[in-house]
Amino acid sequence: MEKSCKDLLCSKLIETRKQLLGFALILTHNQEQAQDLLQQTSPVILANADNYEERGCFYSWAMEVMKHIFFNELKYRKYRVTLGYDDIPGGASPFSSNEPESEYNCREIVRLITSLPPAHSKAFKLLLDGYSYNEIASKEGCTLGRVKNCLHSARVALRKELGV
Repeated sequence: MEKSCKDLLCSKLIETRKQLLGFALILTHNQEQAQDLLQQTSPVILANADNYEERGCFYSWAMEVMKHIFFNELKYRKYRVTLGYDDIPGGASPFSSNEPESEYNCREIVRLITSLPPAHSKAFKLLLDGYSYNEIASKEGCTLGRVKNCLHSARVALRKELGV
């Protein structure tokens, strides 16, 4: 019985796991991030099994895939920071404290979100509830571009109102 292309790549992926982890460590300079990068790369390699041609070296091909994933993520992170989407540190949410002034901040933010145009407000509330852009688009029955536009406009308006 002949092995399928995915089975072949899966076995090659297992064989080269240590080398790929080493390459990921060179890219990230961090053991945990290297593990994450390897975990991101593995399903992409398996999903593109039909694009792999046996005439080349699997390790080189897998390194190229990993390199593209790493640099795309790096570029995306820089883009988000440039646009100001990553300006709120993880633990700095106004919803995370029980202090009276944070309750006021929370009420003020909710008021500001509610004062946005209805499409922007609803999209932003869904985003805060944990929905992805695609889920918001399907829930609202609009395009992904429309959702991104609404959320961008909402962020700009909220930053302006909050003076951030």
